[in-house]
Amino acid sequence: MFTKFSNTIHKISSVRLLILLIIITFAIEAVFVLKVPQLSEQSGGGVLLDSAIWHSVDFTYQQLESYAGLPVYRTIRTADFFFPAAYALMLAVLSAVVYRKKYDNPSNYSWVLAVPLAGALLDYIENILLVILAAKLPQRLDAAAAVLNYVTLLKFAALGLSVLLIVTGALSLIKGGDSGLIIGNKFKGPKNKS
Repeated sequence: MFTKFSNTIHKISSVRLLILLIIITFAIEAVFVLKVPQLSEQSGGGVLLDSAIWHSVDFTYQQLESYAGLPVYRTIRTADFFFPAAYALMLAVLSAVVYRKKYDNPSNYSWVLAVPLAGALLDYIENILLVILAAKLPQRLDAAAAVLNYVTLLKFAALGLSVLLIVTGALSLIKGGDSGLIIGNKFKGPKNKS
């Protein structure tokens, strides 16, 4: 699956597509910027669990109960249905644009393009868990709420790694050689001469 995704991204990536994906991603992000403060206000200080790292099961249920049934939370959940796909494509295309300037053979960096997809898959798992937990209220599914913490941490780790790989690739282009940070000389294959 990752190989197919990477090959497709490599074929379709362009600066125009990247600009379009940046616009889409930031348009969806604008929904969060506008709606999350409303959620916090309407729920009495509630925190969006998608962005909360390492919290207790009780905290998870306090938050879910505080914004259960609020229309603003449904709006956020709807936006978050599209957001992982948008940012994963944006990060993957950006990675392809950066790395293909350095390497002729896409197989040298195909795994880099798959890292944002892993983050998006984890984000969708997180969203599914949140919908299930909210739908089951007032019943508690403590094991699922505990798993939510790990999924959120892994999501942020994958997205952080994706950004780090983009920065390292960009630095290596600026320096005109290997960055020596994470990737360094670990990629095999000829470097792109152009």
